[in-house]
Amino acid sequence: GSGPGRVIALSAIGNPESFHRTLVTRGLEIADRLVHRDHRRLTDQDVANADTAARRTGADWIACTEKDLWNLPAAWRPRVPLLVPRLEVTVEREADLLRFLEARLAGAS
Repeated sequence: GSGPGRVIALSAIGNPESFHRTLVTRGLEIADRLVHRDHRRLTDQDVANADTAARRTGADWIACTEKDLWNLPAAWRPRVPLLVPRLEVTVEREADLLRFLEARLAGAS
C-alpha cells in the first residue's frame, strides 16, 4: 500500500475505541479488531488468533498498546512486526492545570 499499512488492532484495555482512533489518526488502516476485556493477560490462543488475522487480511503489522505489551505471552513471535504506538499527552490549558494542581497540593499539606 501507499500509506503506513494495514494493522490488526489487538487490545485488552478499557477504551479500545480510543486506541483504534489513534491508529487511524496515524494513517493506518485497521484490517481487524481483536478486543479483549480490560487487564486481561493475553493467551497463546489470543496471539495465535492475531497471527491468523494478519495472514487472512494481509496486514503489515499487529498493533497493541504499551500497556498490553506487558500482557503478551513471553514466547510469542508474531508473524508480522509488532507496532506499539506511543501516546503523547498534550495539555491545551497548561496554566489552568498548573493552578488546579497547586491548589490541590496546597490543600493536601
